[in-house]
Amino acid sequence: MNLSPVTRSGIALVSLSGIVAQAQAASRSAHAKGAFSDQDFFIIVVLGIALVYFLPAILAFLLGRRNAVAILALNLLLGWTLLGWVGALVWALIKDSEPSE
Repeated sequence: MNLSPVTRSGIALVSLSGIVAQAQAASRSAHAKGAFSDQDFFIIVVLGIALVYFLPAILAFLLGRRNAVAILALNLLLGWTLLGWVGALVWALIKDSEPSE
């Protein structure tokens, strides 16, 4: 099945929210057993946040964009602002233009 990059990123975000919800449920049930600590949950949440934060750069590398390193730099330096993160995401999802001859 050929999915558009926007659909893929939406699926990734939905999957991430499902993973966090499962981690929370596992934390509650396993915490009663003493097998899953709050520190484990914290690590999962931090990794989830990092995944969402670097989503534009990850997509750029996965989609093979020519400017993937520049997108990573924009994401790293200005991703903390909503405008920088959205700009990096849009840049990662726009198809590379064909080189002019």
